[in-house]
Amino acid sequence: MPQAGYSGPWSSWEWTGINFENQVWSEKIVMPEAGVITGAGVYVGGRGGPITGKICVWDYQGNLLRSVSVVFPTGSDSTGGQAWTEITFEPMVTQAGWEYYVGWWRDPNGQAVWSYGSGGTHYHKTATGGVSTATGGSAHAGRIGAYLVYNRGSGVKRWNGTNWVKHPVKRWNGSQWVWHPVKRWDGSKWVMH
Repeated sequence: MPQAGYSGPWSSWEWTGINFENQVWSEKIVMPEAGVITGAGVYVGGRGGPITGKICVWDYQGNLLRSVSVVFPTGSDSTGGQAWTEITFEPMVTQAGWEYYVGWWRDPNGQAVWSYGSGGTHYHKTATGGVSTATGGSAHAGRIGAYLVYNRGSGVKRWNGTNWVKHPVKRWNGSQWVWHPVKRWDGSKWVMH
């Protein structure tokens, strides 16, 4: 399935300790096309052992949309020494150009370590009481490994009482209604949807 976000390469690594900056999130991820978001992934590990936490998705204003509990595996204090953890959740419809943040919250009694790429920004804040908004954090250089997993839009559909079926889309050409093909951007050109 397609992904939107950052998945490497890595240029450095970072860590945060007990009861400090236990919520970390990406720079804005802009959806390249319409579709249905079904999951997210982050590149992080527990420092000194596995840690419990949540993978989170926030909207463009920093409001929490989804959070799923996970156990992050042990990571090493080295560039690229952590692991991807990916989750699925209740699907969310999205449009091209919509913006999201993806990141994690971890139990404040553990420590986290992650790698990041050159360029871009990520954010940290202390949220020991649980997942908070993705606002008000301190900015740090580098793009963290964080992405959304989505299905490309499948055209306009309608419910016929039993199934979802393709809904005919027509347009007026000045004298009659004609079929109007639905197209999508495949990354390089418009193709039939």
